[in-house]
Amino acid sequence: MKITIEKCVYFVHPIYDLYASDENGNIINIIKKIPHKGNKTNRGYLNVGVRKHSQPGLKGFKAHRFIWECFNGIILEGKVITQQNNCKKSAKDRDYTFSAKNHENRKCVKATNKDTNEVTYFKSMYATRQHLGINVGIVKMVCEGINHCKSGKSKIDGHYYTFEYIKDDELPINHKKSANIRPKRVTDEDRKKHQMEAMKKWLKKEWICPNCGKTYKNNYRSVHKNKFCNNQKQ
Repeated sequence: MKITIEKCVYFVHPIYDLYASDENGNIINIIKKIPHKGNKTNRGYLNVGVRKHSQPGLKGFKAHRFIWECFNGIILEGKVITQQNNCKKSAKDRDYTFSAKNHENRKCVKATNKDTNEVTYFKSMYATRQHLGINVGIVKMVCEGINHCKSGKSKIDGHYYTFEYIKDDELPINHKKSANIRPKRVTDEDRKKHQMEAMKKWLKKEWICPNCGKTYKNNYRSVHKNKFCNNQKQ
């Protein structure tokens, strides 16, 4: 149902008819004719408390869902997926073509420190990420002017940088390459050696029997439990 309050058109909720919403998502109390702002949760969602005629208490509602129902009707059971299912769906439909083809279409980058105006040149966007600690996606968005992204903050020095693509032949001699700082893979032989050394240290440590109160080395623990403590209990 559509109503007009102070020259503004609102759509009344089909169940909680004491509240309505306009096209801009503003919720209003129809009786008091005052805006209903609600409260933001720790997850960033806006919750509103609404009720219908003859209802004693308030019903908690997600504001975005309440607004949708004002214009489209009640959401039927089973038509709304959970946050977990929504995350799975997003991951399934996500476009990974940028990451997959980025190595094939390598871009050289010119980075400018907004605080000092110092200019640094990088062989690739991944070299930019390794040396400045700025996500590759942010570097790409700044270079291509996507999503109004104009700069990125470095996790290394805390400064803000702007970026632009340059040609490979425009790179100076002292340009930055990938740092190759990936941790080395531990071989199976080294891992077994480390486990053996750790076991030797553990066997030499002392252990106090909770039953008899005597102190032994860990290498005698199982023998003491099976032969001495068990026979003592019997």
